[in-house]
Amino acid sequence: MAEFAPLIVAALALALTPIGGVAYQVTASALSYAGMCVASLFDSDVREDMDSIGWNPFNSNEEAVLNSKYVSFYKGVPVFRTNLGRSGTFLAIFLARGETSTDTVRHEFGHIPQQLLLGPIRFGLYRYSFRSRMGALGSYWTSNRLF
Repeated sequence: MAEFAPLIVAALALALTPIGGVAYQVTASALSYAGMCVASLFDSDVREDMDSIGWNPFNSNEEAVLNSKYVSFYKGVPVFRTNLGRSGTFLAIFLARGETSTDTVRHEFGHIPQQLLLGPIRFGLYRYSFRSRMGALGSYWTSNRLF
């Protein structure tokens, strides 16, 4: 285990920098694409989702993302449809299954540049502390489309 300590420290340090933010995002996107390729061999719904964007990970059509059943890509970022009741972003866009607004897709993608600049660890800490402090004001911004 001790032989991995420098590697673990380097990975954590990298996760706090913009270079790390980009590295982690590229890795998450590439692994997600590979996983979707494999899943499409066994699941026709995943294959249909990827066919609808022409297997293009840089798809920029929000409607195609919203029409997906399970997976998609939006501007290089993997999109996963969830039953969590709300959408979110962390190395991927987790889009609520009932979501129908193209604004939500664009809004969630808007967090990706923040994550790239902050690195995934600081982004996660920022999102958690921001959400806990904003409360009603955060809801006001969202409900009035001030994003």
